[in-house]
Amino acid sequence: MDPATSSQGQSPLGLSGQPTEQTSFGLTPNVAAALCYFPLQGIFILISIIMLCSSKNRIVRFAAKQSLLQFACGLLVAILAAGIGLGLVIAVPEGSPAHTPAIILLAAILGAVFIWHLGAYIVACVQAFRDRIWVMPWLRWLIGKSAPSLNLEASKTQ
Repeated sequence: MDPATSSQGQSPLGLSGQPTEQTSFGLTPNVAAALCYFPLQGIFILISIIMLCSSKNRIVRFAAKQSLLQFACGLLVAILAAGIGLGLVIAVPEGSPAHTPAIILLAAILGAVFIWHLGAYIVACVQAFRDRIWVMPWLRWLIGKSAPSLNLEASKTQ
């Protein structure tokens, strides 16, 4: 099998017209892009900002932009979910038998948001490390046009 093509017919990063040279930090583009998504205690935010400002590679810059947009989107969704859930908890009187289920519902909503957010970062990190461009479906309207891949239809099937 030709290493320049993937088994799923997707465009690997090496075929996007970008040379596979190292970034200014001595990293290959796939490692630099994967580090932008690496979900470790806010490190990805710092790495994304540094890569966005210093890298000239379109793929790394795209990963940094998408990572920062996902962080903002996840934060917004978490704030909205917490606001709605807390509103529900506050609306139910404390002595009511429905108070405990309201708190459990709030915890479940926030847990689901956390799993979605973390899962998106893990999938994006793995895809970037494998030299594949993955545009997050909920961010496609915002960042899809700046994706280095010419074939966004392939990333929709993932």
